[in-house]
Amino acid sequence: MNIFPIHDTILLKNIDDPTLGGVLEPSKVDLTMGIGEVIRVGRGHITLRQVIPVAVIQGDKILFIRSKGFTFTIEKEKYILIKEADTSAVMNRDPYASEIPGWDDGLDVEALIEKALEEVKLDDKDS
Repeated sequence: MNIFPIHDTILLKNIDDPTLGGVLEPSKVDLTMGIGEVIRVGRGHITLRQVIPVAVIQGDKILFIRSKGFTFTIEKEKYILIKEADTSAVMNRDPYASEIPGWDDGLDVEALIEKALEEVKLDDKDS
């Protein structure tokens, strides 16, 4: 299949079994949520200075909001293209574990907070 998601888009293969091998009880599954297997992911969310990688990797089983994805069929298989923001959970591993390639290249939150505090101090001096 020659579909390659861009930015923070994820390509999922739809999994019709809402119990996913008994992980969820069918009576308690919300039909607005879907379960999919990650086939491919884009490079990540693009900011002014960097690319923040997507938190899922190929092979992950994830919960997503059905109404937000674009569904299509290729060779009798259902696929979904969805933005990372419209996913809710990873079911088979910790998405914030350090094994995600490039995850450490994400935002340096402490540096951003320090910079914001410096700007506030400068604004106070100008007032």
